[in-house]
Amino acid sequence: MNKVSRISPVEDVGMAPLVFDVLHDDATAPGLEELIEDVVIAISEHMGAIERRFTRGDMDGLRKSASDLAELAEQVGFLLLAGVAEDLVLLTARNDKAALAAVVCRVIRVGDASLAAAIDGELAPIAPNEG
Repeated sequence: MNKVSRISPVEDVGMAPLVFDVLHDDATAPGLEELIEDVVIAISEHMGAIERRFTRGDMDGLRKSASDLAELAEQVGFLLLAGVAEDLVLLTARNDKAALAAVVCRVIRVGDASLAAAIDGELAPIAPNEG
């Protein structure tokens, strides 16, 4: 009998096609690198707030941080991250700690993958049926 000792999910992140096209076309535009850096920092801060507030059991703060992250992620074209953060907003109204823990972990996993891809310049547009 085989046992699964560890599951290592990998998220297939990407960027909204319109945002991807704008960034790709303006790759040498002045200030673009600083803009990406600012977005990476802001998303990282929201993810950190989500982890802290979840750990403390601060559901109101968690809902606010997740909502802010969803809005920012949608603005910059990280549609998967925005969707998972929106799922977290909805879950904060329930008292399902297991579901909350799972979605917080997924927000962090998707956020980390999105940020790594943005920093490494490895983002690709999301196919229309994936976003």
